[in-house]
Amino acid sequence: MTQAEKFKSLHHQKTPFILPNVWEPGGAYLVEKMGFQAVATTSAGIAYSNAMCDGSIIDPTLMFETIEKIVNVVSIPVTADVETGYGDLEKTLKTLQSLGVVGANIEDARGSDLSDLIGFDEAVSAIKSAKATVGDEFVINARTDTYLTGQKNALEMAIERGNAFLQAGANCIFVPGVRDPKEMAVLVKEIPAPINVVAGLSGTPLSMAEYAACGVKRISTGGSLMRRCFAMLETCLQEMRDQGSFGYANDAIADKSIDLLFKGRSD
Repeated sequence: MTQAEKFKSLHHQKTPFILPNVWEPGGAYLVEKMGFQAVATTSAGIAYSNAMCDGSIIDPTLMFETIEKIVNVVSIPVTADVETGYGDLEKTLKTLQSLGVVGANIEDARGSDLSDLIGFDEAVSAIKSAKATVGDEFVINARTDTYLTGQKNALEMAIERGNAFLQAGANCIFVPGVRDPKEMAVLVKEIPAPINVVAGLSGTPLSMAEYAACGVKRISTGGSLMRRCFAMLETCLQEMRDQGSFGYANDAIADKSIDLLFKGRSD
């Protein structure tokens, strides 16, 4: 079974799968060693790690270099978050395939604050173009930001766009921002495709069992892992600055443990 086939099959299991989003190769390697079946990149995390805001105009070369490093350190499927394609969706997707990536998120909103929901026809056309570019094995995760852009009829719009994206060739429909389990269940009922939600975006995320009860198939983490790491770094720096102490080091992973984690790659 190819990496693409493995990844696609995860979307059709009885239970949902968790897809951690990472921003650098070390974290991707840890995801695999922790037993996860696939790993995703996070455009937000890659932006933050380069001192940029989420949604900033990132140099595609930087994005691709990061993704390539991640692909090269793991033996599990990798899917990439490439926002709206960095000005040339077809070229971006072809580059991903050349790097060994087996899936991608394609968004329908622009702007650093996701304030600009792309028009319906343009958004559907992008998915059609993507499908024609990557073929059948590559997993297109069509993302609709009706919730994140604050649409009054976000649920209805997500259903409309989700079904249109599915008809255009998407394999999975991603609706970040939906929090109500009842609305998640409606999305699952009304869109005949695997539904992806994001845990940890804001508020109190549901449990794995609760997501499963809603019928979702794919649970990603967005930029939340990166934001958590930055929160921990900020706390450590505050301790040093304000208390002149270094107690944070007592909770750090031991050097030997990290060396042991990466030993297999070094040998």
